[in-house]
Amino acid sequence: HHSAALSRGMELHHTPKDRGEVVNVIYFHSLNEQWIPVTMPNMDLTVTEARVVAWLKHEGDAVRQSEPLLEVETDKAVVSIETPASGRLARVLAPVGSVVKLTECVGEIDPVGMCDTAGSR
Repeated sequence: HHSAALSRGMELHHTPKDRGEVVNVIYFHSLNEQWIPVTMPNMDLTVTEARVVAWLKHEGDAVRQSEPLLEVETDKAVVSIETPASGRLARVLAPVGSVVKLTECVGEIDPVGMCDTAGSR
């Protein structure tokens, strides 16, 4: 029973020897197709990149759609980037201080993360 990711030709060619390695594979390759990328908005044609100055959420935090997620600085201003979908901040790909080109992915949202947090008290 192949997962959808494998049948799409995304196999990694090195199968993990034991279950413990699976986490690393997912960490470096976004095999989770449900995750929603947080991308740098293309705010201004004259600006090509921005520096991440602050993440307002940590990996694993619950996030709500449209709330500010991180702040980036272009050569003109500091701008906050909104969360594209409600869920959990699954991964931060661009740490504070990194320079990211516009439209590049800076993080990933796991949209199903909300179910877990709501159920457990």
